[in-house]
Amino acid sequence: MPSSPLEQLIEDHDLLVNNDPDIPTRPKTSPGLSIIDLSLTTLELGPLEAWETYPGRPTGSDHEVIGMRWAPLAPKPPRTPREGVTGWRIKELQEDEEAMKAAAETWRALSQAQAPLGDTCTREDIAQEAEWISEALTEVLNQHAKPIWVTPFSKRWWTDPVREARRQYAGARRLWQQGCIEAEHHRTARQTYYKAIRQAKRECWEAFLQGSQEPGHHPPGTPPTPDEAARCWLALKYTKPQDQGTTPTLYRAQGDTQAATTFQEKETLIREAAFPQAPRDRPVQCPPLGNAHTEATESAVKQALFSQATQKAPGVDQLNFQALRLLWKWDSQRIVTLARQCLRLGFHPPSWKVAKGILLRKPNKTNYSLVKAYRVISLLNCLGKVVEKMVATQIAEFCEQKQTLHNGQMGARRHRSAPDAVGCLIEEVHQSWAAKQLAATLFMDIKGAFDHVNAALLVNRLEAMGLDGSLVNWVASFLSDRQVQLVIDGHPGLITPISSGLPQGSPASPILFLIYIQGAFPAIEQATPGIRALSFADDVGLIARGNSVQGVCNQLHAAGEAAIAWGIENGVQFDHEKTEAALFSRQSGRRLREQIERARITIRGHPVSFSLEATRWLGVLLDSGLTLKAHYQDRLQKATRAEARIRALCKTQGLPPGLIWRLQKAVVHAIALYGAELWWRGQKDREQGLQGLINKQARAITGACLLIRPCRPCSRSFCPRHQSSAPYRAMAWTTAFWSRHMSPGGSPWVLQRARIRASALVAFWSLSW
Repeated sequence: MPSSPLEQLIEDHDLLVNNDPDIPTRPKTSPGLSIIDLSLTTLELGPLEAWETYPGRPTGSDHEVIGMRWAPLAPKPPRTPREGVTGWRIKELQEDEEAMKAAAETWRALSQAQAPLGDTCTREDIAQEAEWISEALTEVLNQHAKPIWVTPFSKRWWTDPVREARRQYAGARRLWQQGCIEAEHHRTARQTYYKAIRQAKRECWEAFLQGSQEPGHHPPGTPPTPDEAARCWLALKYTKPQDQGTTPTLYRAQGDTQAATTFQEKETLIREAAFPQAPRDRPVQCPPLGNAHTEATESAVKQALFSQATQKAPGVDQLNFQALRLLWKWDSQRIVTLARQCLRLGFHPPSWKVAKGILLRKPNKTNYSLVKAYRVISLLNCLGKVVEKMVATQIAEFCEQKQTLHNGQMGARRHRSAPDAVGCLIEEVHQSWAAKQLAATLFMDIKGAFDHVNAALLVNRLEAMGLDGSLVNWVASFLSDRQVQLVIDGHPGLITPISSGLPQGSPASPILFLIYIQGAFPAIEQATPGIRALSFADDVGLIARGNSVQGVCNQLHAAGEAAIAWGIENGVQFDHEKTEAALFSRQSGRRLREQIERARITIRGHPVSFSLEATRWLGVLLDSGLTLKAHYQDRLQKATRAEARIRALCKTQGLPPGLIWRLQKAVVHAIALYGAELWWRGQKDREQGLQGLINKQARAITGACLLIRPCRPCSRSFCPRHQSSAPYRAMAWTTAFWSRHMSPGGSPWVLQRARIRASALVAFWSLSW
């Protein structure tokens, strides 16, 4: 390899070479020194304080281990007292009766010294009680439960044979460097070491897949134990591609020259993008307290606690829902009292407002050096999420009873899913076609969504809706004085305050966001008569009907301008880069196609053209004729890839057939049948595609008939009837959609088409299984 590119790199970036020119980094038997491992530093870091090699250390290669030491650029962030502990083995504690009795006794002794809250308590008392519960439960778990330590050296496959092979290889490498043995002996020892590692990894993986059950012991169709269910989902997680390493150098926008390279620079850039400063021109004013705390009964608190999965990640205190369920068993009344007093005073304790912000990559982005390609998920205190769940339930029930939300708003509402939103769009298009008209849709995305919610505006809207005063005060407290600790590539930063936004990860955030933007849709429809507004969370679809392409363009232009104007007045921004348009028509011809290609919808100076290909909205690919053929092919391809990943677990030493069937049903079926209720009409070609996928699943589960001609499996033990199939999904959705979204005086042809679709689904059901 020529050295000129490396020399040019060092010269262009003013790098310092810290190697000792008299010490080799790669030993060799021929004369001379080999220095091919360079230690480079920038001028900002300066020269290394120490640099040396360790010839006796085994590396797994023929290069030396290099040790370096440099001065830190900034002080390290504070760490928790139990650094490295990510939780406790609560399940093992529950299986040990003696340990459980001792833990319950310890909690009882601690709780006797802490008086429970009463109806005369203050906010300070509630804050102290929340902190005490967290500290006391942590103390009990530290005494009686085994901690979970995660370190870089945690390797399940590191066994005694591997350790012995490593010792043999280290000795052979040392002797070879000293010239005491031939290179062939050194190579043999290294190969033996690598072989031992591969064998240990394979045996560890096979033992994990088999678990404690013998192959075939768990028959398909019977519910697995909790251990088996957790094992199969963990095995599926291991089959997914790993993350793309650490976070690269970040930029604020495309073309920006200021780069964020260090941890502190990335943390500052991400915090500015994810948690912008809220305007201070509108102070938060809360109404008098109400009676929402009377709804905080023991059954309501229990429902809020046990309806949340135990696998959810905990907040900064590491207490997950499994630990809270343990606390409920010991002292449920203390949790109920705390939740009731929080609602009585409309107060969210400060210790529950500290979130751990996990940086995640948004999927399918082309450039991950831009900060907008990432999102921050807030891991909140689990006990606080119990109260948040109760509040979200009460607010959602109030909104449905009073009909305060727009009818086109989907998501975070019961029986209003993403397929429902797409179904409403399809019905609007079909009605326009029945009237011999064109239909077009402008798809807009709210920029930032949860991150840019203004607390003062939200509280004012809640009060204007007539919501209970205690709930309004609780929301104001929930959104004030929040703090976040960003975690980038596993490294936690400092805890810093934030002044705006709804935390992504809170049960209360989705319904509060719907309330925050609910005024946009009536404003758009009033400003542009004939426009139908639909939305799912922050994805907005504006539907226009007209007799010409230019006519629907004018309507969508006016609707888009009205949406932007409302957003400016209410602190909501729309992302111009994600704005798309689609025109739906059954007509075909060169003249119409040329009109569609020339048409433009100008939104605040940004032209938007109609997509000539299928447009993806809410996970559904919508083509101009609404055949959804592209969507069907896309889902079938994704389901086939998912089935191939699961098939890797179907080997001789893989998961038992019962667990494989569970994965196939929960993963492959869910992917393939997403949106099937929208397109299924008994089409023969699509029936064959789904049937082929079913055949692959059956052969993978049973492990038989792998090389014969594909046919319909006759055994129902591995492919039983289930409610997630295309026929049942479409029949159930058709009935529910008609009752929820279509008025009693609607067009009779809609119901007729629903009946035709249901009959076709029954026909497919009889053939598939």
